[in-house]
Amino acid sequence: MLLACALAGDTRRAEEWCRVAEDFASRWGCPFLYVECRTLYGALLLTAGRWAEADRLLTAVLTLDEKVCPAVHARAVAALATLRVRQGRRGEARAMLDRSRRPTAELDTARAEVALADGDPATARRLLERRGTTSLLCARAQAATGDLDAATTTAAALDPDGPEAAEASALTAAARGCVTAAVDAFETAAARWADRSAPFEEARCLLELAESAMNDDPVLAAARGRTAVTIFRELGAVAAADRSAALLRRLGVRGPGIRSAARAGPGPDRELTAREREVLDLLAVGLTNPEIAGRLFVSRKTVAHHVSHILHKLGVRNRSEAAAYAAVHPEDGSPARCAAPGRRATLGV
Repeated sequence: MLLACALAGDTRRAEEWCRVAEDFASRWGCPFLYVECRTLYGALLLTAGRWAEADRLLTAVLTLDEKVCPAVHARAVAALATLRVRQGRRGEARAMLDRSRRPTAELDTARAEVALADGDPATARRLLERRGTTSLLCARAQAATGDLDAATTTAAALDPDGPEAAEASALTAAARGCVTAAVDAFETAAARWADRSAPFEEARCLLELAESAMNDDPVLAAARGRTAVTIFRELGAVAAADRSAALLRRLGVRGPGIRSAARAGPGPDRELTAREREVLDLLAVGLTNPEIAGRLFVSRKTVAHHVSHILHKLGVRNRSEAAAYAAVHPEDGSPARCAAPGRRATLGV
């Protein structure tokens, strides 16, 4: 059940099943179940952007004897190493993986993540291809080595309705210099990642979109870059946030959040996530939930959840009061209001 929750990205239900498993383990003793569930849930929290919780769970797993369940222990090492890479702590990730010599697919994938972050896509590709891996990470490594035909083949093998296929297609289009196709595919991928509640992947697509569009459409690039840097800062992805901030400085954007992520303090509307700010902007100009869902390429249910969270966080009673708040507290230095994915034509209007 916990594995099913992880595959569905359902953190709430996964948390409930994790409690059930922990209660069973405490009553009857079952170290395998304890380690397995904590590892699955920790990996799910990593994807969901709840990094502090993921860190605690996965670190707790690694304190247990590896002999209890070597395969699950290796998966925990791989998940925690991936988290360290995303936090910009690649040295810790390398040391962690070096200590774990087990030849597993999960560990090799984590090693490939480190190699790609180190600027060594050839090593990343070798690690993945020797296992016959068909994944977004493999497509990224292939594109980074300049083998666009292989990256295109890998992209075509992925689920066409998933964010992975859209992002892989965007990468190959960007590498070929097809800016419009790359931007559209990155927009689609970002929206699909957002619908899966995967903020790091969403921000990564927005950043790469901004890098692709910066010469042809600097207004769009600045809008997406701002969203990306905000998400990365909220997650604690320091290196990615600094990369986003550097892009914005090249575009001439100034303001809170454009300094180095390691030094920057809280920006305006800090209590709202980047996606919630986008929803608030659209709500403020009078769009209904179905219209917002169409603009952001998410479900109406997802929009309803965002609106509910916005009202709660701002301490207001209804949409009108939220719109009034948005008018009084516009995002500082924003290059364009209501810059929702998929609506480039409205930017700057």
